[in-house]
Amino acid sequence: MSGFSRWFDDTSGVAPGEMYRVAVSGVVWSARTPYQHVLILETPLYGRVLVLDDAIQSSERDEHIYHEALVHPALIAAPDLRRVLIIGGGEGALLREVLKYRTVEKVTMIDLDEQLVRACREYLPSYPAGAFDDPRAEVIFGDGVSYLRASPETFDCIFVDVNDSEPDSISGNLYTPEFYALARARLSARGMLAAPAATPHPLHLDLLAQLAHSARQVFARLNLYVCYVPVLGSPWAFLCASSHSAARALSAAEVDRRLADRVTGPLRFYDGETHVSMFALPRYLREMLDG
Repeated sequence: MSGFSRWFDDTSGVAPGEMYRVAVSGVVWSARTPYQHVLILETPLYGRVLVLDDAIQSSERDEHIYHEALVHPALIAAPDLRRVLIIGGGEGALLREVLKYRTVEKVTMIDLDEQLVRACREYLPSYPAGAFDDPRAEVIFGDGVSYLRASPETFDCIFVDVNDSEPDSISGNLYTPEFYALARARLSARGMLAAPAATPHPLHLDLLAQLAHSARQVFARLNLYVCYVPVLGSPWAFLCASSHSAARALSAAEVDRRLADRVTGPLRFYDGETHVSMFALPRYLREMLDG
């Protein structure tokens, strides 16, 4: 660890009493928007790193892991995929991954923070990789809950990708039974909902258990899966919920077959074997879900 003089310390994604530290070589962009403090850092190991309210969100070098893990298990399980809603996702990388599906006709992305989206387009252009200019993409700056309440549209998949799932945060209302019920009402009959959840740290499971419990009050099928995201300093858990379909049930061969049929553009992390491995949970997480 010698040779580095500047560090960014993140305590948001780990258990109390732990800290994750990343070496920093400079600040690319910093601003306090009406909604949050945004930092884009230059780092020797991860390239540019996005930080929201002092919590690391993603990095140039490994964002593909997080975004492919969030997007593809739900979309590969959805039997009919034409219309998708994204709540959050300001970096544009989630939008990029959704637009790789041949059958997608329209993706509506709702994000509160216009300044964040513009900064990511300018300073993190590899994240959207042109996705904002795709004619199938519609970007609306506003509140996702208000949009769902006002819109009569239905969607084949809804993604929630916001910076904080803590109940008392600005985004906490997106992880409640009330929100899940609203989202379910806007899903097609066999639609899917997917969202990042929390760290599956075995000594810090309270938040993850609460989020899973909220989703299970509304959805008949809830799958939890986990992958390691290096820049977060921890594995991360994701929720995939529906009334009918279970992403966990897909075999590696079936996932690979569907990817070949449906997806254009390269994937660097996700495939059939990865899909199966993410849903192979350790015993303590299975017991948490059964409890």
